[in-house]
Amino acid sequence: MTFLRPLALLLAPLLLAAAPPTLQPGNTVTVVIPDPRPETQQLVVDPTGNIPLGRYGRLTVTGLTVEAAQRAAREQLKAYIRNPQAITLALVDARYFVFVTGQVERSGFVRVSPGETVWQAVQRAGGRLQGADLAHVRLAREGKEQVLDVAAFLAGQAEAPPTLEPGDVVFVPAAVGAPQAGTGRVALLGRAALDDKIFVLGAVGKPGLYDRAGSASLLTALGQAGGPTPEAGLTGARLLTLEASHLVDLAAALRGELNSLPHLPEKGGAILYIPPRRAEDPDPFAPQINVIGGVTRPGRYPLVGPTSLVEAVAMAGGPTKEAELDELYLVRETRSYTLAQRFDLERLLAEGGAPMRVRVQPGDTVSVGQSAYDAWRTAVQIISDVAVISAAILIFMGAQN
Repeated sequence: MTFLRPLALLLAPLLLAAAPPTLQPGNTVTVVIPDPRPETQQLVVDPTGNIPLGRYGRLTVTGLTVEAAQRAAREQLKAYIRNPQAITLALVDARYFVFVTGQVERSGFVRVSPGETVWQAVQRAGGRLQGADLAHVRLAREGKEQVLDVAAFLAGQAEAPPTLEPGDVVFVPAAVGAPQAGTGRVALLGRAALDDKIFVLGAVGKPGLYDRAGSASLLTALGQAGGPTPEAGLTGARLLTLEASHLVDLAAALRGELNSLPHLPEKGGAILYIPPRRAEDPDPFAPQINVIGGVTRPGRYPLVGPTSLVEAVAMAGGPTKEAELDELYLVRETRSYTLAQRFDLERLLAEGGAPMRVRVQPGDTVSVGQSAYDAWRTAVQIISDVAVISAAILIFMGAQN
């Protein structure tokens, strides 16, 4: 089995969606939310299958029909919208993601339109690099691989390559002498050769293959690859092995939360992909708040601009069905004291006005449905920006030694 075939199998959970007419990563949808006045947004389904809904969190739509995605949006926002049935969702662009790597300008996900071919995907990835072997381009689809002579097509000596499908993986090898299928540099990327390698792709300084001996952890592998670029989407990194696919929050690891990192397998290769950060995503190193208790997605969230207490709860996916809405706590620690204020979330939502203007501050903890006064110190640890920077420096210095 060549390197590309396991790569396609590893990426399949990330890219593949059900057959049309279900939504797929890369599709563009229009969402209309009437809050407080109708607001229309055009959103791209990201590689993990989600669309951002601003202060209302993220909505998973991959594999859903447009109608099912619309119902899911109404269900998720019904706690915040007076008339959730007025929420609409429509597909406006059917382009989808494929993965292009190898001797191209920008390895990673690209959006292609139905009917486009391998050559167009290479162009969308910035074009081929000097020395690319277009006569032996690999196309992997659902675990099967074929070799395409794109050079012959460009010379008018062959028909156009096959059209791409969602989840396809395209690998452009480097020309080494006069390579034949399965030889040359591609052979060096076979499964046996990857047993002691980690392949770091995406928004890093030096994408490429690195020895596992010098990459005892994902962070040292990231350091070997030159560290993340300023445009890196560290919260949505993906670790791919032959056994599993992991969504990895490298930003949390750089803040010191090392227990959240999956371990590299003892045997077999690994692929670490760092996607570019999307324009709508907040800076993962921005000041943060913590939302715990009876919410859908407890955790730490970046604080971008003025944020109300109700919006903080919405960032965590809103309250659960079991949440005690009359026990909403805002916990704030200063150097001299700790202050815990109690609010009635249901009342805040019903009354609006002045109570809705209760603001959270960096370092605050918001707890729904339980007393945060006793548990918050052990459940949540706030790390300052200075500590984040220091941790990152130490990690990358260690990677160089």
